[in-house]
Amino acid sequence: MPTQADLMKEFGVSRNSIREAISHLQERGLVVTHHGIGTFVAGTAERLAPLRDADPDGDGACLCELQLGIESEVAALAAARRSPESLQAMRAALLEFEQAALQGTDATGPEERLHAEFGRACRSAHIRALLEQVVATLAPRWRLHLAGLRRAERLRHMQQLHARYARVVAAIGEQDGESARLAMRELLASRSPASIPDPYLPG
Repeated sequence: MPTQADLMKEFGVSRNSIREAISHLQERGLVVTHHGIGTFVAGTAERLAPLRDADPDGDGACLCELQLGIESEVAALAAARRSPESLQAMRAALLEFEQAALQGTDATGPEERLHAEFGRACRSAHIRALLEQVVATLAPRWRLHLAGLRRAERLRHMQQLHARYARVVAAIGEQDGESARLAMRELLASRSPASIPDPYLPG
C-alpha cells in the first residue's frame, strides 16, 4: 500500500485517520503490516478467513461502515483518475445491473463488477483488490436479503439501487469528485446492515 504520508495527501485526511483506517483493515485481515517495510494487502485465503467465517460479533455491520468510509473517497478519486476505458467498463456493468433489476433476477455479479471498476478507475491495484475482497464478503448478505423479498419489493429495491449506482457512475463520468463522493455515500448508507440478514448466522 502507499505510505501513510501519500495516503494523507491523496485523501486529504490526518495521519490519525489513516492509522485508524489501517487498524480497522488489520483487524479484519485485509492488510498485513511489516514494521520497517510497509503495509500490504492480504493476498491469501488464510488471511481473509476472518471475513468469511461466522460473524458472532457483528463484523458485517463493521464491514459496511468500513466500506462506507473507504469507498466514498474511492469514488471521488475515481472521478479524478478514471480513463475512458474504465468508464466504459462501469457503464457496461451498470447496464447488466439494470437488466437484472428490470427482471428481478440476481444482480450480485454486475454489482461486484461495478465496485471492482470503481477501484480500477483509481489506477491502484491495491485499492481494487481491497474493494473486491470487501464486496465479495458482503455479497452473500445482499443476495440473501433480496431472496427474502417478495417480487414487487425486490423489483422496487433493485431499481432504487440501480438509480443510485447510475448517479455514482454519472458523477465519475463528469469527473465531479464531490458529487461522486456524496452519491456513493448515499448508495452505501441505503444498505442498512440491520435490514440485511447475515447468511452465516443460524436461523
